[in-house]
Amino acid sequence: MCLLLVAAALVRDTGLLFTGSLVIWLWRRKEGTRAALFATTAAPALLWFRFVSSRTLPFTEERFLSWPIVAPIRFALNPVPYDFRQPMRFLASATDLLAVCGLLLAVFGALWVVYRAVKTPEVRLMALFAVSAQFLWVWPDWREASYGCPRVIAPLLFLLALEWLEGRCRWGFPP
Repeated sequence: MCLLLVAAALVRDTGLLFTGSLVIWLWRRKEGTRAALFATTAAPALLWFRFVSSRTLPFTEERFLSWPIVAPIRFALNPVPYDFRQPMRFLASATDLLAVCGLLLAVFGALWVVYRAVKTPEVRLMALFAVSAQFLWVWPDWREASYGCPRVIAPLLFLLALEWLEGRCRWGFPP
């Protein structure tokens, strides 16, 4: 399990959410020693991030924490200017908006499952992905969401599908 958490964090920065969910779950169960042990699995990734940042140019694009729901509202109010004729332009913009609505449905569905479900490590992981999808995703990233599932949404959809398959999510799996 420790090697899996180390590998997840080294492969992607969102892999740290796996460690975080397990540590939170263990800490809530009053297993502080095991929580501290599993928290150390984040150390190799944090050291690697520090090493890479010391040898590369700083990231110059402005990034900030987003307020919940602000990014998709901005996306809806500022659609992508497609270079199509009118019927196709409307259809493309409508499918973009539909994709963002589906992603919002996934986020709120995950938060509903988190609120109603037993707090297992998987449910806590789903909560961390849903929260990071809302607070750490800034407006330009929502344009990427209409074309593919970025690193935050794909695991969230996967965890939602698992909840639905196990019968703990009765509202279905529309996203």
